[in-house]
Amino acid sequence: MHLVLDTRWIFDAISGIGVHTRELVRHLPPELEPSDRVTLLFENAALRDRLAAETGHPFESAIFAYGPNSLANQRQLPRDLAALTDEATSDAIYHGTNYMLPLLGRLPRTILTVHDLIPLMVPNYAPRSRKSKIPFLFPAVLKRCVRRAAAVIAVSENTKRDIHAKLGVAQQKIRVIYNGFHPVAPPDDSAATLPPFILSVGRRDPYKNLVLLVDAFAELLRQHPDDTAGLQLRIIGPEDPRYPEAPARVRELGLAERVLFLGSVDDATLIDHYRQAQQLAFPSSYEGFGLPVLEAMAYGTPVVCARSSSLPEVAGEAAVYVQPNDPAALVAGMASVLKSDDLRKSLIAKGLDQTSRFSWQRAAAETANLYRELAP
Repeated sequence: MHLVLDTRWIFDAISGIGVHTRELVRHLPPELEPSDRVTLLFENAALRDRLAAETGHPFESAIFAYGPNSLANQRQLPRDLAALTDEATSDAIYHGTNYMLPLLGRLPRTILTVHDLIPLMVPNYAPRSRKSKIPFLFPAVLKRCVRRAAAVIAVSENTKRDIHAKLGVAQQKIRVIYNGFHPVAPPDDSAATLPPFILSVGRRDPYKNLVLLVDAFAELLRQHPDDTAGLQLRIIGPEDPRYPEAPARVRELGLAERVLFLGSVDDATLIDHYRQAQQLAFPSSYEGFGLPVLEAMAYGTPVVCARSSSLPEVAGEAAVYVQPNDPAALVAGMASVLKSDDLRKSLIAKGLDQTSRFSWQRAAAETANLYRELAP
């Protein structure tokens, strides 16, 4: 088998899809046969070298100097894959770790991972994104891509249901393979102790409900002054000039010293924040998986999250659930964790147990099994 794994979805600022791709690379080697050939695709040498350093992967690589969402990808990927995989042979499998494929041109046998259908499922999900400017195009492109694939990987049962319902893909063509958890850095007990804080991790797209979280945090401070003395809200995630509403709301409320926007951080800083946080607040309206919920539980952080989409699959009984888009419910949920040591301890114990059900090694093994099923 010659596997071509598209790692061009790993960008400078790591995302959930980037983590998924990186950990698949990290954990695939034990699941492959010595005779298997694996080629990783990169857009540039710098990202190739970074992934090699992070994973120690032994695979060969190829540089395709165009992004997976580009017009060049539409034109060039089929012929570049043909040259890479020796078109005369039929043992090649191409795995795209996100939804995009060339719409035309011959491809090797293809597996496509679909992480979510947020643009189809959440109204006004990201109104200033490129996809929102051409709303008719995304569904058509996505439908064409999944129909071209020999198999589709969904990262949750919720996403599988959405793919079947919205795109008409037969359920037997969709394989659910959950994301996992991998401790990317050891605990550092020498890290500086931070003030008490509630943690938020994720992007600033409107469906993440960051403005709602800021408003709920302000109300939490007002309703429970004795339990929130010195409490901060620390927000980790890439800056996005398209969506300045949350920082503007913080300034409007006069909370600049209590609500901190930390931007993108390295793995060690993220882990340190998970380990010290009073709780993770995750009021997102929709998630294909919800990796920050799993990461928080793995580091012993209680989780308060919306009862929406895939989040109950990931958190199980180890979270305080609140109604989506309900600031009063979010205030009550956050307050319950702050005020009850027994609840905190229970959530931590349940979270660690829940995390043990997800592993990147299992995800890699199940993905490798799918390769074997599709291999000639």
